[in-house]
Amino acid sequence: GKSPAKAALDGTMEVVTPVLTSILTTVFVFSTLLFVGGEMAMMQEMAFAVIAALLFSLVEAFLILPSHLASKAILTEKKTSKFSSLKRKVEDLVIKIRDKYTKINTRFIKNYRWHVWTPFVFIILVLVMFISGTIKSVFFPSIPFNQVMIEFAYKPGERESRTENFLFYCDSIINDYHQELIDEFDEPLFTHTSLSIGFTENLGVSGAHVGSIRLSIKENDFISTIDISNEIKKRIHPDSISQLEKLSVGGPQQFGKEVSISLQSEDDKELRESVNWLKEKISGINMVKDVLDNGGVGNREIHLTLKEKAYALGLDEATILKQIRQGFFGEEVQRLIIGRDEVKIWLRYPEKNRNSIEDLNKVKIKTLAGALIPLEELADLQYKRGRIKINHINGTKETRVDATLYNADFSTEVNEQIEKEYLSDMKMKFPNVSYKIMGQKEEAADSGKRLGIAFLISIILIVITISLNFKSFYQARLILMVVPIGVFSAIFGHWIVGRPFSMLSVWGVVALIGILVNDAVVMLDKYNRNLEGGMDMEQAVIGAGRSRFRAIILTTI
Repeated sequence: GKSPAKAALDGTMEVVTPVLTSILTTVFVFSTLLFVGGEMAMMQEMAFAVIAALLFSLVEAFLILPSHLASKAILTEKKTSKFSSLKRKVEDLVIKIRDKYTKINTRFIKNYRWHVWTPFVFIILVLVMFISGTIKSVFFPSIPFNQVMIEFAYKPGERESRTENFLFYCDSIINDYHQELIDEFDEPLFTHTSLSIGFTENLGVSGAHVGSIRLSIKENDFISTIDISNEIKKRIHPDSISQLEKLSVGGPQQFGKEVSISLQSEDDKELRESVNWLKEKISGINMVKDVLDNGGVGNREIHLTLKEKAYALGLDEATILKQIRQGFFGEEVQRLIIGRDEVKIWLRYPEKNRNSIEDLNKVKIKTLAGALIPLEELADLQYKRGRIKINHINGTKETRVDATLYNADFSTEVNEQIEKEYLSDMKMKFPNVSYKIMGQKEEAADSGKRLGIAFLISIILIVITISLNFKSFYQARLILMVVPIGVFSAIFGHWIVGRPFSMLSVWGVVALIGILVNDAVVMLDKYNRNLEGGMDMEQAVIGAGRSRFRAIILTTI
């Protein structure tokens, strides 16, 4: 019997407290994503947008919507409406579902002793499945890339023709595979293929001994770029791979390498040996596709070791190397002014005497006394390959061993296997080498730590907000009891659809927690109002479920 304006005002005042509490708790939950850094910092923008929308919804709920509902024309049903019959059918369906839920809810409440342990049994079951590996987990899910990159490198010094031959060999593999895909799907999938020599994006090397192929693939529902890259890698003959120094077939990984281990040591020799040992072990794992390191092999170098005779004659390495440089590279001996030009005169061996390494042995070194002694009598020469670069972390030499997998869903298992089976043995075999697991595992650990701290703070704020609203710390704890069952239900849902649980799933769980707390607050508020209205506890629970059924279903959907 109330007027529309009075009904709108009374209805708004009735839900002010639960709606405000629900919005604030949801804002606190999503605020945890504002503190996630690293590669997942993109979630900060999403969290900010959601929080802004939630806060603006308060204006809509408390000011704009009541003003619309206060108008008699808004609530007057038009009999000539095209959707009136459909609207009535939907309304009847909702009422039937609500009545069915009420009957089920009543049965549960009257026999609550039989069902109170059901959530605990469910949580234990999911926990066992998760620990046993039945429900898989990964740091980050495998996200298909836009292009497939084939990058390779021979040892420095290889001729460009050999690099070119391997490029054409890989190109023929791509063409044959593309024809098979066309025959299977009746549609071309590869749009463009480019071959290049001298540069790679991901291997960190350049020169005539390196090459790359960029394969552009059309978006399709037939096959993913990950499967395409795996198949191309399998078709490259092992004999061809064995002749390469490095080979990578895949694409960019947004969240870091699936396997990445940093090895650090002051002992350069032991560090190199540990890198080769670990690469060999990791290559033996079935799921591993490529194993690379960021050290690499440099150009050929000549290492000079002085003999005792050289020291006896008063010579040192600097003096001998300077004279070798003067003979082969040359040294400026005079400058002349010819007209208006200044001409530099350099002196070095004739070209026929500096064309080969054998000419180096014929070099004669001048002693302090003026005597000429052959180099081979003064020093031993060793021919080795140098380093492309020397990486340091906190002043310690470091080499990174990275690996890609055929299926990124097994990254957790592969990292655990490497850590348990190989890294502990490596520490005993190479005591001067330390290691640190990096890549996706490090990124997930860092993001998880940030998220955990922020989530703990948000839970404390949620408890304070709910306690102030209901004037009961017990009821605040009661609302938070829905969080664990929601989290484990989400984990169980991943198993149902056959997806591994990942850090991206955690973002969805954060949103789920906001909805769960929101629904629980609305439900508990109506339950308290029913108790204040004189209902007993059982009827208050049943009535709250029936009354808030529509609101909770709409919020969840």
